Amino acid sequence: MYHINFSKPSVITSSENSTEIDLMIVLLIVFICTEKTKRLSYKKLSYIYSRLNSNKHSDVEMKEFLSPWNVEDLRRIIIHGANNKLWDIEVVTGKIAIIKNDNTREIYQSVVADDEFSFTRERINDLSKVSDAKLNRYKLAW
Repeated sequence: MYHINFSKPSVITSSENSTEIDLMIVLLIVFICTEKTKRLSYKKLSYIYSRLNSNKHSDVEMKEFLSPWNVEDLRRIIIHGANNKLWDIEVVTGKIAIIKNDNTREIYQSVVADDEFSFTRERINDLSKVSDAKLNRYKLAW
């Protein structure tokens, strides 16, 4: 129902301008980050999305995590995905949170079954280990 066909190679960076690629990257981030917690904060999604192309995610370089791209573009993608029922959005204490749903699970499982985006999934997994508390501290220092 929501199957998106991709061409090889399976490593597609976030610098692509394709809406489908952006939706898939955000879907991968949402699924991987909500395996342990129910919700994904917009701040963490922004951090992971902006650092996906970069090998720089040390403590010193985290202060600039919003600079390489336009935040409005990511909000448009999030709303577009929610409207197409790829994930759900809720507001928690005045902040946007993204939640996976059955469609998120189904698409992610088909991506894993086809062994697509393996490098991107590994990279998201590494970047998702940064805690929200750490992101909040750097945001305050910034």
